[in-house]
Amino acid sequence: MKSRMGVFGAVVLGALLASGCGEPSPAQYAAAKLPGLIKKLKDPDPEARARATDEIRALGIPYTKEALPHLFANFDDEHEKARRYAAEAVAFYREDAIPGVMEALRSASPRRRAMGFVALGTFPGEIKVKLLNETLPLLSQGLQDENLEVRRFAAAAVRFHGSLAKDTLPLQIKLLEEEKDKEVLQMILFSLCTMGTDAKDALPILNRMKTEGINDERLRNLLERAIFFVEGKDKEIEKEWAEEEQRKQQQQGSAPPKPE
Repeated sequence: MKSRMGVFGAVVLGALLASGCGEPSPAQYAAAKLPGLIKKLKDPDPEARARATDEIRALGIPYTKEALPHLFANFDDEHEKARRYAAEAVAFYREDAIPGVMEALRSASPRRRAMGFVALGTFPGEIKVKLLNETLPLLSQGLQDENLEVRRFAAAAVRFHGSLAKDTLPLQIKLLEEEKDKEVLQMILFSLCTMGTDAKDALPILNRMKTEGINDERLRNLLERAIFFVEGKDKEIEKEWAEEEQRKQQQQGSAPPKPE
C-alpha cells in the first residue's frame, strides 16, 4: 500500500499533467516528491534511508531546503552509511547548512561531531575558506578526540582542506608518532600529500618512518607517496615536462620548411 505522502505526490503530479501544463517543472516535481522522501528518511531500513537522502539531493538543492532539518536529524542515525550520506548531503546546501554544521561540530554527541566533520570536509572550497577561523580550532580538537569515529572523520576533513589546514601540521606530525589507528594514519598521510611542500616540516618523521619500516602495505605505499609530494618531486617532474615540451616547440619552429 502506498503511503499517504506517496499518494499525495502522485495526485499532485497527475493534476499537473491533467491540467494541460505538460511536464511539471523541477520545482513542481520536487514539491510533489519531497514529502514522501522526507518520510523515508525515517524508514526502518537503513539502506532506504540512505537512498532517500540521495533522491532528495537529486531533486535539486534549490527545491529541497525544507529537508535540511530532517537531514541534520539523521546525523544521529544508528547506521553509519545512513548518517554519513546525510552529512555529505547537507554540504551541498552551502551557506544554508553552515549553522547546522557548526552546531554539530560543537555537539556533546560524538556521533554528531563526527558527521559535522564529514559535512565540513565535503563543503566546497569557498565555504571552507569562509569558516576557517572558526573551524581550525575544531579540526585540531577533532584530531585529538577520544572517540575514534570523530578522529577518523576529523582527519579526513583535514585532508580535504589541504594547505588551508597547514596550522594543524604540528599536530599531524604528532599523530604520526602516537596514533595507532590505521585509518587515521592513512588520512594524515593523504593530507600531507595534498599539502605538498607546505608540509616540509613533516619530512624528518616521514623519513624516520620509512627507515624503521611499516608492515602494513597500504600505509607503506602512502608513506612513499607522501615523501614524494612533500619533497616536491611532482613539481620537478612537471618542470621537466614543461621544459621538454618547450624544446620540442623550439625545434619544430627552427626546422627548415619541407620542399614543395
